[in-house]
Amino acid sequence: MSDTTELYISVIGLGGVGSILVERLCRFLNYSKDLTAELLLVDGDEYEQKNYERQEFSRLGNKADIKATELEMKYNGLRFDAFEAFIDESNIEEVIKEGDIVFQRVFP
Repeated sequence: MSDTTELYISVIGLGGVGSILVERLCRFLNYSKDLTAELLLVDGDEYEQKNYERQEFSRLGNKADIKATELEMKYNGLRFDAFEAFIDESNIEEVIKEGDIVFQRVFP
């Protein structure tokens, strides 16, 4: 019998705060004993040249897709999915399920 805890985590918004948060969170989860985690990265925005000064991505394109790919290569003990859209009333139930842990971006 396993005492492993399985976590389902959604990170909504991968801009200046979310992209840094998800990196630190993945490092913690990947090296934690007795934890497995599946992360859903959610963002409908594109990483563009104007974002260079405050965000770190390996290429231009959808932020959720890029970050999921980057993190899969770095943290093989975790599972990743990308949701390449903004959250609204039509898709929120598809993204957030009962029991999920959710991190949402914060604007000042």
